[in-house]
Amino acid sequence: MEVLDETEELIALLRADVVPYLKGEEWPGLLVVSQTKVHILKITKEETDQPFEWLQKYETSSLSFLKHMNIRLGNQAFQLEFGPENAPVCFTLLLRDADHCNCFVTYFLEKYRTGALNIPKSQFESELDGEETLQTIRENLLSWKPNDFLDTTDDDNCDLPIILYLMCYWIPPGNKDSYEPISIVMTSTDIYFASEDLHWPQIGRASCRERV
Repeated sequence: MEVLDETEELIALLRADVVPYLKGEEWPGLLVVSQTKVHILKITKEETDQPFEWLQKYETSSLSFLKHMNIRLGNQAFQLEFGPENAPVCFTLLLRDADHCNCFVTYFLEKYRTGALNIPKSQFESELDGEETLQTIRENLLSWKPNDFLDTTDDDNCDLPIILYLMCYWIPPGNKDSYEPISIVMTSTDIYFASEDLHWPQIGRASCRERV
């Protein structure tokens, strides 16, 4: 199975769960980075020694159109956004491991700074402190009130420091064969279990499943 053309050189290869913009579904995949392009491959079945049997080409984007690289709170995932704001191509790469995520992002940005990647410096921005995710959590999650269906907010909670943000899986009671990705957010007073729409570019959307 050929992914790179004769003009491309492999720069990086990353296995992660992928959430494409506007699709909302999460699936295992590979991120293949050359000096000029990013290739997204979808893992469709159990791996064998024949990649063409379990890998499917999903998307190829030119690095010349890369606009943003945003790391999510907790350094457990990052987003790549390509193209104009009115028609973005965006992928969220979920690693759920801060060390692994930091290592890849650091390597990618180092290659960018040294000119190994064909990314125009005039248009590319990186956000590495998770501030956008933090803003979303404060606006959509910490203001949530249990059993409150009115358009009101709990403003006191919005200013509480976030002690823990963890991306993990929830197994529904009585259904051990099923799992759903969620995030756990803990403040000094509450623990939130949240479902996140991770496909949105730049700033994700979070909704509270439960607050304890």
